Amino acid sequence: MRFAISIKKRVLFIAKAWAMSAAILTSWGASLNAAETVYVKNVIPLPVRVATIHGDGARLGGALIENWDKLETYVSWRVKLGAGELEVFVRQASGAGSAGNSYQVEIAEYKLSGTVKDTGGWRLVQDIPVGGVRLSKPGEYQVTLRPLKKKGQSVMNLAGITLRGPAALGSELIISDELRRGEFYAKKHYDPQPLPSFEEIKGNL
Repeated sequence: MRFAISIKKRVLFIAKAWAMSAAILTSWGASLNAAETVYVKNVIPLPVRVATIHGDGARLGGALIENWDKLETYVSWRVKLGAGELEVFVRQASGAGSAGNSYQVEIAEYKLSGTVKDTGGWRLVQDIPVGGVRLSKPGEYQVTLRPLKKKGQSVMNLAGITLRGPAALGSELIISDELRRGEFYAKKHYDPQPLPSFEEIKGNL
């Protein structure tokens, strides 16, 4: 009898644990979806995984845009913002060789100048303030980061941009259909090479 009661308690305990786990996962999933759409706080992150890379001089590697070796290549996001002020922070990583490179962040009529900082390593990301803007009306805006000067092997490693201020309240990050399908960056063009014929390689066999 005691054995049957013990089994019943264990079953009830496991069922409750599964129910709690499901509730936590549901809440977590909802918060992830919210984090990709509408923001209720006055901070909106613009991660590189939902950025558009214009050109073939950079690539998305996990949580960073890296191998950024062409000044013609730039990055942009589409976002719905409210009216008011915003502080702009660039989330970047760099080694000493690329420190001092310059770039420009464009929002509406504003063009904010920034300088790449040595963060102590290409994976050590820091938030670098680049200035502020004041948006006169709510609407859909393009946020663009455009490199201006490059020395060393790369412009920087970019993790994203963060916007903070009243204009970010209720903001919405717009994700393009291409990004939803997984086309995260422009592919370089490759011409497939024909396979060699047997006559061409038989001497090496």
